[in-house]
Amino acid sequence: QVEICDFEDNDCTDAINDGIECFVSAHGHRELFHVDPFLGTIEVVGTVPGLTDFDIGSDGTLYGIRPGTFHVLDDAQGSWSYVGSMNASGGLPNGFAIDSNSTGYVTVGNSLYTIDISTGDTNWVGAMGGSFKSSGDCVVDREGVLYMTSWGNGSDDLIEVNPDTGEGTLIG
Repeated sequence: QVEICDFEDNDCTDAINDGIECFVSAHGHRELFHVDPFLGTIEVVGTVPGLTDFDIGSDGTLYGIRPGTFHVLDDAQGSWSYVGSMNASGGLPNGFAIDSNSTGYVTVGNSLYTIDISTGDTNWVGAMGGSFKSSGDCVVDREGVLYMTSWGNGSDDLIEVNPDTGEGTLIG
């Protein structure tokens, strides 16, 4: 059997997930972490340049946003490189996600933008509508559905965002 990322010893070697990497990346204000939810480990692997959100491209490259600027992690050097400025209006970009086709999305206030992950150039997609306002988390799931968190009424709400129009729908 082939080992896969789970809580099982798939290849019967008395070790879980041996020979494969099963981590997700996470960050605090200054540090970048690899978290292995199966082994329950957290490893500091670097620093972050004040990122507000980040995501991993389909090729494994880690990209991140700061207020107004776009960055990429150079794994070999262990440092972040400036890619470009984001020309989004209506506030500071604070939510970022990449879909399986390498299309980047940035949320700013109540607007959705696409971002070219090779240059940092942004293009306005549309307004989310309602009273939605990005609170800084954005993700695309395996089915290609774009979600973000929206700050309102003293707590965060989960919003589904149409990647073609920017229109938001309250999930809960």
